[in-house]
Amino acid sequence: LRVATEAAVAEVVETGSLTVDRKAELQLASTHGAGAASEVAESIARVAATTAIKSGTPMERRLRDIRAIVHHAGLQRGRHESVGQTMVGGGSDWFPFHV
Repeated sequence: LRVATEAAVAEVVETGSLTVDRKAELQLASTHGAGAASEVAESIARVAATTAIKSGTPMERRLRDIRAIVHHAGLQRGRHESVGQTMVGGGSDWFPFHV
């Protein structure tokens, strides 16, 4: 995600905009990053057992946050299909590819 973001920033600085390919790269990187973070959080929660779900604890709050963020439309695994459509030259259903 860091590499994709740095490349996107460099492209915007150089050209003033992002290509569809760069948008697709960012989408894949952010979706992957959110998924990986969610898997790590769930692993930690399994190890922490009931401590992870005790209301009001920092661990419970962080676990709740990561569980919520992966439901954001831009980070759902279904976005892989949107990127795939773009990569094969088809139109995408995901609005960021149209701006």
